[in-house]
Amino acid sequence: MPLVVLANVWYSCNKKSKTIISPDGVPVVVAFSGEYYKRDLTLNKLLQKIFVTFMEPYIRVQMDEEEYVLIRSIIFSHFVTNGLSKEGQKFLLSESEKYCGILMRMLQKRYGQLRGATRYAELLHLVEFCFKCGNYLSTFLNYVDNVLEQGRFEKVMPAPLIDLCLRCKNVKLPEITGI
Repeated sequence: MPLVVLANVWYSCNKKSKTIISPDGVPVVVAFSGEYYKRDLTLNKLLQKIFVTFMEPYIRVQMDEEEYVLIRSIIFSHFVTNGLSKEGQKFLLSESEKYCGILMRMLQKRYGQLRGATRYAELLHLVEFCFKCGNYLSTFLNYVDNVLEQGRFEKVMPAPLIDLCLRCKNVKLPEITGI
């Protein structure tokens, strides 16, 4: 989910939007603006937090394309799932450290030692924030699936995608070794 958040925020920021938008330019919150959803305070609080309020730090920081690619790589290498071997986890940790080092050196070269380190801290805060937003997005999807539209996800989504979106523990990946 943190990668979904990062991709959506990146796209929306590049389109100069102050809210998460879909590829056709429509704010995601508009999809839930009908009468059916208006009276649901829980849904509306989650929508506001996830698709509007959580944009503020990203808008403030204004990542460029190189920073985005490195942040994405850091999140990819932090994203450990069940079934990953200890060797695989160590490999991902070393990759994450490598990308963090590349990001720090790039920023310090670009902005100088102190300002580069400050920018690095801002960007790493966004990594943490992506995970936090991902948890909220999962909560939102669980609310939609379990309260608003029970059983709809099972009709339109494959089980592994449902498990990923809802953070279910039903699907175990096979042990991945040799990494």
